[in-house]
Formats: sequence, C-alpha cells, structure tokens
Amino acid sequence: MSFDSRQIIRINISDDWSASDMATFLHELDFLYNLGLRIVAAATSNETERQVEMWTERSLLTQHLKTHHPQAELEVCRIQYNSPGFTDLVGMGTVVGHVKDFLFRLIDYRVHSRRRSLEDDHLAAQNTKINLENDAIRLKNAQLQLENARQFLELAKANGYSEEEIQKLIQPVNSVQETLVRFVSDGRIQSVELKPELSNNPEKE
Repeated sequence: MSFDSRQIIRINISDDWSASDMATFLHELDFLYNLGLRIVAAATSNETERQVEMWTERSLLTQHLKTHHPQAELEVCRIQYNSPGFTDLVGMGTVVGHVKDFLFRLIDYRVHSRRRSLEDDHLAAQNTKINLENDAIRLKNAQLQLENARQFLELAKANGYSEEEIQKLIQPVNSVQETLVRFVSDGRIQSVELKPELSNNPEKE
C-alpha cells in the first residue's frame, strides 16, 4: 500500500530532561504514531478481520509495522538540546498531523488549567467547599483527556471503524496521554508545530 507524503513534527521543549524521561517521551510518541499508522494501514488495505485489541501490545505493533511498513516508521530527524530546544520527528503526514493535534490540545488544556487554578485559589480563600471544587476540577480534567483521546481516534472513525473497535483503543491512547500530561504540565513540552516536508537526505544532529 502507499502512504501520503512525509511530514515533520517539531516539538519545542525545555532543557530539563533526564535520559530516562527523554526515552519515555519518544517511546510514548512512537506508540501513539504507530497506533495511528496501524489504523490507517488496516483501513487502506481493506483488512477484513481487524483484531484491534492486539494493536495495544506495543512490541507486537512495532514488529508488525517494521515488517510490513518499514518505510513509514517514525524517525528522529533532529534534536536540539538547549534552552529552548526542540525535537523533530518525521513520519506519514496524516498520522503526524493527528499526533500534532493531540499534543496541541494537551498544551492548550494546560494553559486553561493554569487559569482555572488561579481562579480556584481565589475562590478557595472565600469558600469552605474546597474539596467539592477540587473534585469538580479533577472530573473536568478527566473529561478533557477523554475528549482528546476520542479526537485522536477520529482517525479510526474517518476510516470506517466501528464504535466497538474505537472503544478498545481509548484506554491505550489515554495511557500515552497520562504520561505526556506530566511533561506538558511541568513545562518540558512547550509547543508543537508542523514543518515543511522532509527532503530526501535530512540532516541529523
């Protein structure tokens, strides 16, 4: 099968990363991208029996894509590590676009969450119902994260997947989100953007 053009996603980052956290960051993005790629590949290839629950096994998913679609792997194009720094990753355009939107919404939620936090601190000083307010905030955040997971999985809906199949993919997407939220919340992931299409021989640093 053929894929659309390759696209660079640039994730602007701070310079406060341990080797372990950087590895986790890239690993989570790789899984999210691979899941999106598997969704598109299965639909484009007209697979008649899609066992989507198997796609949540990361090692099996990675091995399948390496075997059947090695040209479509997510690759590290460039990492610049200073303040500010960035990570450039390149992959298939449609899937990269959904990963970008997924991260953008997380960053946007963080901005709005900070505003709500300032408002809530002010209210808490005047209101004895602080526990109820905190419960409401946690519920709101959970709802936003669920909405973000479903937005990413619009990729599946657009490719004809059933609601039952989509439901099976929400939890693994949420798992990625919970990890990335930590990096967004502490400011290590700062912004995200798409860059022009990759040339044939990208420089790697």
